[in-house]
Amino acid sequence: MEELISVIVPIYNVQNYLPKCLDSIIEQTYQNLEIILVNDGSPDRCPELCEEYASRDKRIKVVHQANKGLSAARNTGVEIANGDFICFVDSDDYIHPQMYEILYKNAKKNDADISICNFLRVLENQNHNYNTDSYHSNKIKESIFTCDSREALSNLYNSDLQWITLVAWNKLFKKELFNGIRFKVGKIHEDDFIMYHLLDEVNTVVYTTIPLYYYLQRNTSITGEKFNLKRLDKLEALEERIIYFKGKGYSELYDKAYEHYLSLLITFYYLLKRFCPEERDSYEDLRNKFMEVYRHRGNVTFSKNQKVKCALFNINPHLSKMVAAIWNRGSMLHGYISNKN
Repeated sequence: MEELISVIVPIYNVQNYLPKCLDSIIEQTYQNLEIILVNDGSPDRCPELCEEYASRDKRIKVVHQANKGLSAARNTGVEIANGDFICFVDSDDYIHPQMYEILYKNAKKNDADISICNFLRVLENQNHNYNTDSYHSNKIKESIFTCDSREALSNLYNSDLQWITLVAWNKLFKKELFNGIRFKVGKIHEDDFIMYHLLDEVNTVVYTTIPLYYYLQRNTSITGEKFNLKRLDKLEALEERIIYFKGKGYSELYDKAYEHYLSLLITFYYLLKRFCPEERDSYEDLRNKFMEVYRHRGNVTFSKNQKVKCALFNINPHLSKMVAAIWNRGSMLHGYISNKN
């Protein structure tokens, strides 16, 4: 008998997107679902839409709560989930009809604790239609591969796998992974705070390169806005990750986490200075934090490019930006010449 999958959908102020999201879940070829809709105090018609859908499909459970944010809504869903597996769908996104059938099949075949698929970014005004045949399209060649816990954690720093490893919504999790682990309430970049904890609990992770999740890129979403101070939550998450890897004795991951953190401090400094010039104290704090962290890096191993990048920024952020611009133009020119030849 097919095991029960709990699909958790946190909902807030998405009345124009919610029907498409819920229809894509209801129409899954894998039917043994428990669909948990967590209305996080939405001020629009979402509460009514949730109840309408629940009246039409007995698999749907609706929870209404005061607004506490995405992490709290997800946690509510986890706490009441009865499934053998747990997954998450953001309420403005939608999924391929075979997503859970494929993720479940891959999980069982490979005895995996987490089953992961690729995702496709869809622009808000883009007319994107999916159908069950698209999974078998010859345009995309599928690759399925597995890795252990340490390799999965390392994929958080693999440019090809970083994003599909980090986010929560393109995955099927064994429910027991969440024993004692919850999303951090009151933070954005919530996946940065939790995913490394979950990956450290697994024996096997399985990936498929087929995009089965459709991520809607909205201009009005939290992460779609221009850079703001709230985005600095990500730095806090990366700080906690560094401490975690050090405590576990994961030296290679600690080095990667440290390098990644310094790189992001540089990036956020420039973004904050550009988009929030009035927050001079905040971006100067990032500069001071960088110098402090860089000074106490000890024997951390950096890549050659990162060594140069950090050293220049430590000397002078303006100089560092000029050199990076020249470097990038040189790389683009080299690529153009190579293509011409």
